[in-house]
Amino acid sequence: MEGISQEAICARRTLEAQQLIVLYDDNGISIDGPTSIADSVDQVKRFRSAGWASELIDGTIPRRLRRPSPGRKKSGKPSMIACKTTIGYGAPNKAGTAKAMARRSAPTN
Repeated sequence: MEGISQEAICARRTLEAQQLIVLYDDNGISIDGPTSIADSVDQVKRFRSAGWASELIDGTIPRRLRRPSPGRKKSGKPSMIACKTTIGYGAPNKAGTAKAMARRSAPTN
């Protein structure tokens, strides 16, 4: 999701949006396997370096999103919240793997 996160950074500058919040699903999986095979960027640091209030939370606990951290609430900056999740959570044979991603086969005639 490198492209879309960069677009959020750029859009914020263009729109001068102060109350923008980006939720980043940090599940560590791509369709080809672990994201580490192609990306080693720390997205929280990347957004901080662009002037955003950024934090990593446990994305499996929804109340963490409803209660903003003191830094996020008072910063006056746009926010990026990286939500650490497990793709396919609860699926005993697919959780945490690329197998949890839906793949559609080509229609047969």
